[in-house]
Amino acid sequence: MSEEQQDLYDEFGNYIGPDLDSSSDDDDSSSEGSRDGNRAPDDASDVSDDDVSRDGGGRTDGAMVLHDGGGEGGGNSLGLAPAASAIVLHEDKEHYPSAEEVYGEGVRTAVLDEDAMDLDEPIVEPVVKKTFSLMRDEKEEKEAYGEGMIRPGSSSGKDGEDLVSDRYLASLVANETTRTRRCLALVGHLHSGKTSLVDLFIEQTKVPLSKGFGLHGPRSAMEAHRGGGPRLTDTLQSEQDRQMSIKSCPVTLCLPDTRGKTFALTVIDCPGHTNFHDESVASLRLADGAALVVDAIEGIMLHTEMLLRQIISEGLPLVLVINKVDRLILELKLPPDDMYHKLRNIIDSVNSFVSHQSNGRYPKLSPDRGNVIFASSMHGYAFSLESFATQYLDQLDFDIDEEEDAFGSFKHHSGLGKNLTP
Repeated sequence: MSEEQQDLYDEFGNYIGPDLDSSSDDDDSSSEGSRDGNRAPDDASDVSDDDVSRDGGGRTDGAMVLHDGGGEGGGNSLGLAPAASAIVLHEDKEHYPSAEEVYGEGVRTAVLDEDAMDLDEPIVEPVVKKTFSLMRDEKEEKEAYGEGMIRPGSSSGKDGEDLVSDRYLASLVANETTRTRRCLALVGHLHSGKTSLVDLFIEQTKVPLSKGFGLHGPRSAMEAHRGGGPRLTDTLQSEQDRQMSIKSCPVTLCLPDTRGKTFALTVIDCPGHTNFHDESVASLRLADGAALVVDAIEGIMLHTEMLLRQIISEGLPLVLVINKVDRLILELKLPPDDMYHKLRNIIDSVNSFVSHQSNGRYPKLSPDRGNVIFASSMHGYAFSLESFATQYLDQLDFDIDEEEDAFGSFKHHSGLGKNLTP
């Protein structure tokens, strides 16, 4: 193998081919140029005088660049370069199209600086204190419920103070026997008026501010978002916002019975939503009796049947409270006869369900037995047949003991009209 052929292979026998003459020529030219001192700029190409005229031809934007003069002296001269090889300054570069190019001519555009815009939210948000309970002081209660609001435990010596002292109420509760204290679970379907009834119970322990109305005045004149009353047993903020009870809330009051004897009555306001049925079950387990609240228009609902089964399984004494009887007059505008049949139907429905679930072991619910109450928590009144007849007979100068035969039948009596009880 000749020497020329050996140059085509490396020491390991790999074919590398002949040497490239172009690279060597470029190296020679670059070395000569460096010796002459005629180094061209990095961002510009060599342009001869024949390509660019003296008056700046070939450059439209007027950018000034350095290029190789190509003159006799071989020195640098100041001239204009073509647009393709021109050096454009950073502030003159266009990275994005203009608004006129994007939206077209005749379109008015406005560019707002981000720092000049108003901030809707602060950069550093303040610490928000969440309120879960509504245990307020006197000033906060006045802001929440009005100037006429009196705290249940306050005793200021003015109108609205407690009828009995806290010491007397504590003596009834601290009694070793259960003769002076009772526990009542107030249960019913959702929005049947249980919490408003508790407000009525609380008003019975206060000195009324105005004669003829309760402590808070007529509830029908209160704001709709207040739920027709202060709802004192809704002690959670979420309960006030949703206008429904979520947790069972007990309150102990000093109330008399029909014979005038006072008891320390603990009323447990139970939620009416089916999702919180366990709260009602726990309250019925520790209560001495149950008061079932039924809407006069809606009647027996799903949760009402669930509560009746629980009451029967616990064996608790039962009192039926037909609430919102004012709706029969104001909304349905029923005449007296139709209203009587509506109330009679509710009582019969409850008796039928209780009799079926208890196999006839429970006593019958009837107004003449004193275990049916008619109430309107919105307008602030509740009465049994006996209490209503007592007030009615007082207006007619009748003695209720002498007129006992007027109850228990459908017969007419002079001055009394048709009786409500069967």
